[in-house]
Amino acid sequence: MAWSAYTGEYAAKETSFAPVILYSLIFHILIFFVVPVLSRFVWKPKIFERPRTFQLVQVPQKAAPVPEKVITQPKKKTAPKKPVPRKKQETRPVKKEKPEDLSELEELLGGLPQPVSQISVGKKFPYPWYIRNIQRKVERNWKPPVNDESIAVVLRFTIYANGRISDVSIAKSSGNSVLDNLAVRAVKLAAPFGKIPAGYGDNKLELSYELIPALGK
Repeated sequence: MAWSAYTGEYAAKETSFAPVILYSLIFHILIFFVVPVLSRFVWKPKIFERPRTFQLVQVPQKAAPVPEKVITQPKKKTAPKKPVPRKKQETRPVKKEKPEDLSELEELLGGLPQPVSQISVGKKFPYPWYIRNIQRKVERNWKPPVNDESIAVVLRFTIYANGRISDVSIAKSSGNSVLDNLAVRAVKLAAPFGKIPAGYGDNKLELSYELIPALGK
């Protein structure tokens, strides 16, 4: 519709839509049909190709050398060796130690005055000279204040292999404490005694010692 200057009213103007529809149809044909066809000739898509793979060549392994046959010569039979007799070892005779000759010592002790004491040994002791030596040493220190053969003091002690003694004990008292103490003192001053003879079968010697308060006979 158009405005009329003369009448002052809108007047209907006949227009044609045929060209518009034609143009639109051509445009759509170009977009949907012509362009895709042309694009196929102008642009070719690349086809995906897988990368080439290479196969590793296996090196042929060398075969292990076949061991050659070793020709062994037969061993010669050797005559068996005769056993050599061993030399007998010479055994030297063991020299036996001679027992000490103590006869001279016994003679010297036998010449001394008879002791005023007596010793009793618990085990058989075949060395009287050793006992006499103990009596002689003890009686040097035995100085009683009285001279009375009716009384006596009995002591007990042990002599070990090195000559030392154990504690001296009173087995029988004289009834006088002074005499008892003097008897114990005389034994302790005389110790240690000589070593016990090697031929004795024990390493200690148990004694019972009786001391008499009298002058030597």
